[in-house]
Amino acid sequence: MTDTTILAYLNSALCDWQFGKICATSGTGTRRWIKQYIEQIRIPFPKPETERRIQQLAMDIGKVTSEEKVNLSAEIDKQIFALSDLTKEEREFVNNCVPIH
Repeated sequence: MTDTTILAYLNSALCDWQFGKICATSGTGTRRWIKQYIEQIRIPFPKPETERRIQQLAMDIGKVTSEEKVNLSAEIDKQIFALSDLTKEEREFVNNCVPIH
């Protein structure tokens, strides 16, 4: 798995929601990205064609306007949700719990 794919997952709505469940906060609402919590993140391994799609979307995010970034981020989330076999209801729940990226 490439660094780009890992970074795309770490910036996804699913990872944001998952990490919020396993990490401690600083007391001001800031999540503590420390080793004991990061080790608990489970990144699904995509098939090669899915990984290429996620990589392309992640690379494109740096080249577009803010409005287009929202759309690309949503497409990355869609790919990540598919990797995780989430139901439609589970995807909606995660999206409702996490602010738009």
